[in-house]
Amino acid sequence: MDTIFINDLRVEMLIGVYDWERKVPQTVQLDLEIGIPDGGRPRSDRIRETIDYAKVIQRIQSSLRQEQFLLVERLAEHLAQLV
Repeated sequence: MDTIFINDLRVEMLIGVYDWERKVPQTVQLDLEIGIPDGGRPRSDRIRETIDYAKVIQRIQSSLRQEQFLLVERLAEHLAQLV
């Protein structure tokens, strides 16, 4: 299995259990490892044959702007499902 790494992705978002935590966006730093099954290797240099880093980052940023989380654990589960 190949792995794609996205390191030091920073997203401004509302997160926290307490009301005061959810009043001002906080910077959340993400380091992601995305496994690609052996059959998922590209056969050419076409980006559509593999995972497009830019699209993954855009999708994460868009989703986290729309969602609010109380717990970091729920955020992590959301990201795992999203990716």
